[in-house]
Amino acid sequence: MITKCVRRLLNSHLRRFIHSPATIQAPDTRQHAISDAEFYAMLDACKPSAKWPTKIAVAFSGGPDSTSLLYLLKRLISLEEYNYSLPKELIAVTIDHGLQECSTRHAKLCEEFAASINVPHMTLRIPWSSPPFPKLGPEGRNFEEVARKARYHLLWTAMNQANAGVIAFGHHADDQVETALLRIARGSSEIGAGGMRPCRLWGMGLGDGPGTLGWAGYQGMQKWIIRPMLGVSKDRILETCRDRHLPYVEDPTNQQSNLTPRNAIRQSLKANPNSESGSIEASLKQELDTETAERYILSQDTIDVGTNLSRMERLRRGVAEISRRVNDIDSEVTRQLSICSLRSPISTFLLDSNAVSQVTDPSIRLAMVIRILRYISPRPWGSPSAEAGRRSSSLGQIVERVWGLDGNETSLVSGGGVVWSRVILDKNGGLKRRRPMLDRDRCGWLASRQPTKPNALDIDITAELLSTWHERKTVEILWDNRFLICVRPHRLSQRLVSSLIESPSSSSIYVEVDDHHYYLPRLVWRRGRNSSFTLAKFLKSGKVSYGPSEGFGGAITVTHSAFKMIWIRSMEADGPSRNQTVYIPTPRDLTPLPLDSW
Repeated sequence: MITKCVRRLLNSHLRRFIHSPATIQAPDTRQHAISDAEFYAMLDACKPSAKWPTKIAVAFSGGPDSTSLLYLLKRLISLEEYNYSLPKELIAVTIDHGLQECSTRHAKLCEEFAASINVPHMTLRIPWSSPPFPKLGPEGRNFEEVARKARYHLLWTAMNQANAGVIAFGHHADDQVETALLRIARGSSEIGAGGMRPCRLWGMGLGDGPGTLGWAGYQGMQKWIIRPMLGVSKDRILETCRDRHLPYVEDPTNQQSNLTPRNAIRQSLKANPNSESGSIEASLKQELDTETAERYILSQDTIDVGTNLSRMERLRRGVAEISRRVNDIDSEVTRQLSICSLRSPISTFLLDSNAVSQVTDPSIRLAMVIRILRYISPRPWGSPSAEAGRRSSSLGQIVERVWGLDGNETSLVSGGGVVWSRVILDKNGGLKRRRPMLDRDRCGWLASRQPTKPNALDIDITAELLSTWHERKTVEILWDNRFLICVRPHRLSQRLVSSLIESPSSSSIYVEVDDHHYYLPRLVWRRGRNSSFTLAKFLKSGKVSYGPSEGFGGAITVTHSAFKMIWIRSMEADGPSRNQTVYIPTPRDLTPLPLDSW
């Protein structure tokens, strides 16, 4: 059901726009094909960094959206007036899910079309029942989500096989409307109501860890997803296919309204293109308050009510207005966090209560909390779980506590694996030793990792190091989803390696917690039950401290070039390399250096 927060937003915007003049010109509702120059501008608007990666992949299903996307990308890369600043290589990736009899035939048609425009193509078939893929189950809403994870898992695999740094999806403005309706109806905040982002990091994936369906790990923090056609209607995409004589296929499951809530909403919008609210099946109405969600989106359209626009066009305009406002919120949040943040130990975020109290906009407050959760959480970066499930109720509890709206100053955990603690600050804004709080104290709120069970984060990496010792490769370990631990086994002391090989039952290398306040990692050599030697550890300052040059009576020599530790969480959805955040205490340690520069 719609939350009270969203209802308040709806009422306030209705009042504002009913009594205010139109601020946006009526659009040209004629449908025309997407031009080369227009598509180049769309691409440039979602460029993931200062420079495009060498190769771009396209998620190619053979439908009109991905067909037009693939064609337009190939065309621009082939034109001299545009290709100087674009990726040099293009590859189409098709996932054969095997859920319908026609899926293999569609994959073959995709291959043929890609060949006709001279684009390399690869088809990956989902190997159901082969781990991490589950057994092929009956179609339905639950299995549709599993199938989505499986598709993303193979798209990620294809990106790595093809060495593509970015993948493009053909999502468009009508998809944005469906996404916004779903999110609002499920209680999302205004941030979520803005729909999909044109550019974002792939993230750590949809799985729970290595070997699980949808997992990408640290490598997912180095690749991007772009959606250049989010501002284009489905009608214009179809017109582009007609104008360029592009063949495409239709996925029959998109027409099955009982399969997913998104399908039900899509069919409702198609069946009632001009009415204020379409009918959907009763079971979905009980689950989602889509009518209230739709009224909220329509209230964002600032055009004169007398203008002859369809219901769908008004919804597109409403979502576009929300998206623009979300972009404005993003910029303001960056500014406010730079004002409100204080230096604190790496892996934490400290807010000055006095500065925070000056932030009064509910949307800005909410977005600040989401950014901090994304940065601190031990949950996979980019997943809803890292942002308290993106639930308005959970996020609202944090806002009420940090801004003193609930009259409670005790610590709070409200999702994301992050604890919010009231702390005392010294005159320089640093953390004071814990003691009872006095009225005259300067205070702040510290976001840090939620405590976990003893030894829960200990990882034995001995076998992995020994297996690559002769290959002169760097071993990368993602620890707690927050740190990257890099070890060069061939740089380890010969005595240490010999001990690991000759005494496997009593000699091992572990990554474990060094500081239980801030959950910072250290690398240790364990010998027996009670003997250990610290090889390297991550300090609160963000620097790495190495063990002494010799230990265990000369049995080991620590070579600094053998170890590296990096804090890898980003506050920005599109990553620090696209828009480096200036308010993070140690930005130097945020951006991973290429390992070949180490």
